[in-house]
Amino acid sequence: MNDTQRQRFDRIFDFLDTDGSGAIGREDFEALAQHILAATGTAPNSPKARALHDAYRKGWEALSDAADLDGDGRVTRQEFLSRIADPDEGEHSVRRAIDVVGQAEFQAIDADDDGTISHDELQRVLVVRGASGQQAATAFHGLDTDGDGYISLNEYRRAWESFYRADAQDTHGESLQAIFA
Repeated sequence: MNDTQRQRFDRIFDFLDTDGSGAIGREDFEALAQHILAATGTAPNSPKARALHDAYRKGWEALSDAADLDGDGRVTRQEFLSRIADPDEGEHSVRRAIDVVGQAEFQAIDADDDGTISHDELQRVLVVRGASGQQAATAFHGLDTDGDGYISLNEYRRAWESFYRADAQDTHGESLQAIFA
């Protein structure tokens, strides 16, 4: 793991550890889903809300299966960092957990269900998470790699993959920094 990856993985861990307890648990994933639903104004009992909660549950299960090395129902920073760089792409890998959650998050942010994320849709979520309007705009323009004014699921996924496998020269993954504001 290089220094850039370590810094990014630490930021991911801190983001996932919503209560700041030093370990990630199921309740952290539930809180993340609730934050997105609140930021997007999604009705709590809607099909989109149920899908998001289901994806976050699956994401937690994949993370727990891959990284809860002592079986205590919590993933510590040490456990997380020891497993996140694992090249395993299987059903119960940390990468799989991030992908499952990322896809559901994309769909939740896409408030009008047109299959893309607009600038306003992304800004609404990032500002609620603590990013400035400028950080949200920078993130949007970095994620919109084809410059069509919208972020596709493929662009979102490519940015996450770039962020995940970062090297010191990487710039595409930097677009996700506002997510962890």
